[in-house]
Amino acid sequence: AVILDADGVVNDGTLLSLEEDFNIPSERLQRFFREAFPDCMIGKADLKEAILPYLSEWGWEGTVDELLDYWFETGSNIHHEVWDIAKQLKDAGVPVYLATNQEKYRAQYMREQMGFGTLFTKMFVSSEMGIKKPSPEFFAYIQKDIGSDDASTLLFWDDTKENVDVAASLRIQSHQFVSIADFKVKMKGYFDFLS
Repeated sequence: AVILDADGVVNDGTLLSLEEDFNIPSERLQRFFREAFPDCMIGKADLKEAILPYLSEWGWEGTVDELLDYWFETGSNIHHEVWDIAKQLKDAGVPVYLATNQEKYRAQYMREQMGFGTLFTKMFVSSEMGIKKPSPEFFAYIQKDIGSDDASTLLFWDDTKENVDVAASLRIQSHQFVSIADFKVKMKGYFDFLS
């Protein structure tokens, strides 16, 4: 089975650019991501409620939903070559999973608007699991859910080295995503039918 990270692997990793597009100082944005966002990532807080107190500080004049629409739209640039490889694998009968640290609204957007729900055999989402990478429990949860007795039969890709290192320590075959070219070469080493 193949397990892919979302942002930085399947997507290009671009996140909201409120700083540039709406002139909101980085420090004001970072305070939200430090203080309130972590609980959203593990399902302990609702993003729409957690972000509300920060909007006036940011000078955001629209609604919460308008902000989230903008955020999710800017973060939806898919690496089409990675997508194509995932599709080839799935079409060949290889299970392909997504493993992502994600709050629930963006996970829903990925499933429904970006087509992830159709492409992936299953999505493992931190806000639904109650744990996030790089926790060893995150990977143990996935291995158990997939029903794999042997972690070395799992192949994991992530752009964050810490996540890769933890997965590797659990005997999962793990690679850091550094470029599409490197990804394609290594994947062809595992699956020679890939074009």
